[in-house]
Amino acid sequence: CMNKFDFSRTFRKNFGKGFKSYLNDIRLKNATELLANSELNISEIAEFVGFRSIVNFEFTFKKAYGVSPMSYRRDIKAGKLNGDS
Repeated sequence: CMNKFDFSRTFRKNFGKGFKSYLNDIRLKNATELLANSELNISEIAEFVGFRSIVNFEFTFKKAYGVSPMSYRRDIKAGKLNGDS
């Protein structure tokens, strides 16, 4: 029973960030788990965690973690990252 404005304002007040940013954080966290612990390819992971576009997934991932999903997977498998990113 809320309009978009009221929902957004209430959500930001309670969580400290907008809904879309919050949702992307959850999606990216799930993606890091899959990159580290599955053999799914990058496009399958992007779709599985809720990104409609692999390009958007790769851009958002790199913006958040500083590396591409492929580089993250390679580095985590080589022991260069601890998985707590």
